[in-house]
This record gives sequence, structure tokens and C-alpha cells, in this order.
Amino acid sequence: MSMERKGRFDRIDHQISRIESIFDKMSEADLESFEKALSNDGPLSGMLAEYCEHAPIPMWMKNREGKMLWFNETYTKVYGDFASVENYIGNSDSVAWSEETVLNFDENDKKVIETMEPVFCIEKLWNSRVKEYELLQVIKWPIAAENKVVVGVAGLGVGFHRVA
Repeated sequence: MSMERKGRFDRIDHQISRIESIFDKMSEADLESFEKALSNDGPLSGMLAEYCEHAPIPMWMKNREGKMLWFNETYTKVYGDFASVENYIGNSDSVAWSEETVLNFDENDKKVIETMEPVFCIEKLWNSRVKEYELLQVIKWPIAAENKVVVGVAGLGVGFHRVA
């Protein structure tokens, strides 16, 4: 087997492991919601997943209770390794962020859930990788099931600035 082909298999295996880890930690209700969302398996679904995983901006999804369901490669590159993806997926932000940062994230997540509308905000966070505070421009929006009940919050980090 060529090295290029082996590398492709390794990347696929890594993605499968991440997906299995995510699904193992999801509640039955979350699983049902995501199964419905994924039932549209046209040609775009695989491309969309690949696009999200490798997008040059941090992206993430949490369930309604604030437990991390997924984040892309860029999230890890920008904000640090979090020791282990497996420790963060299925847990709240408190496993990766300071209490002050978590309170800020939670406040904006609650706004999204309560209003069922996108929220454009600036979040102050401690970036342990660079050991500085940063201001992150964020767009968060609701993930809603067919019955219009918010089952989670998705987000994009669109820009950040170091705090002097």
C-alpha cells in the first residue's frame, strides 16, 4: 500500500474514532435529532462534512445542556490541544476553559436558546496556548429539530484580537 493511501486511511480512521466518541456521549434525544438532520444524504453531505472539518475558522456544536458535541481541526489549532479531544467532547466547556470564559460562553449560548435567533457577540477568553486573553468575534445560532425545539447551539469564531 502506498504511503499516500495509508495516510488517507489513517485520516478516515481518525475521523471515525472521533465520530464514535461523539455518538457514545449523546443522549437518545440528541441522537434522534442528528439522525433526522443527516437523513438528507445527497452528494453534498460528504463534501459539507469535509468542508466543516477543514474550514480555516473555528467551528463547534454543543447540545442544549452545553456539552460539546463537535469542533473542527481549526478550533484545536487556534485554541490549543485540550489535552485530549475525547475529554472535551461530551463535556462542558469547564474541562477546557477558565470559569470566567465558561460564564461568558454560557451567557451567549442561553441567549441563542431563549430567542431561537442567531447571536453576534464578542467573547473574552483565556487562550492557554498563547497564555493571553483574547476577544473573539463569534456568531452563534440555534440547532433546531423539526418541531422547532432548540436541541443545541452551533458557532463560528470569525475573528479574534489579543487583549493588551
